[in-house]
Amino acid sequence: MHSRAIPDEEQEVDGKQMTLDSMLTPKIPPFMASGLLDHIIELIVAEDKAFQLVDKGPFWRLLKFLKLNLTESAIPHHTKVRDEVMIKAREAQEQMKEDLKHIPSLISMDFDSWTNEHPYLSINFHYINTPVDKPHEWELKNEQAAFAIIEGNHSGANLASILF
Repeated sequence: MHSRAIPDEEQEVDGKQMTLDSMLTPKIPPFMASGLLDHIIELIVAEDKAFQLVDKGPFWRLLKFLKLNLTESAIPHHTKVRDEVMIKAREAQEQMKEDLKHIPSLISMDFDSWTNEHPYLSINFHYINTPVDKPHEWELKNEQAAFAIIEGNHSGANLASILF
C-alpha cells in the first residue's frame, strides 16, 4: 500500500506492513475515569435513575465484567455523580439563558405544579428558532427553565418568588 493510504499510527511495525483490518473496525477509545463518569451521568439522566445506582453491587459487577482491572476507587460515588449532574445542569441553564437572549421570536412560558410526596414546580419556555441566514427554516424549541421543590404553600406570592 502507498504510505499516504495508511494512517500514521498504522505504518509499518517492526518492518511488517499493517493490514486494512484496523481501518475497518471502529476504534474503542481508551478507558478514562472522566469518560466513565460522563457515561454514568448520561445513563442516570436519560433513564431517570437514582444516583445511588452507582453504589449498588450489580452495577459494580457489570463495570468490572466490562473492565476486569477496574478498581473500586475508579467507580465514582453517588455524591460525585450528583455533584457533576448539578454542575452540568447549571452550565446548561446558563447556556439556555444566553441562547434565549438572541431569539428573534416571541417566547411563550408555561408552568405546572404537582405533588408526589413533595410539591414541585416546572417552568418551560417554547419558541421558534430561526437561523438568521435561513429565515424560512423554523425549529420549534422547548426548554425546561426550572424544576424546583415548592417550599411553603402554593400561594401566588410563593409561586411568583420561585418564577422570578
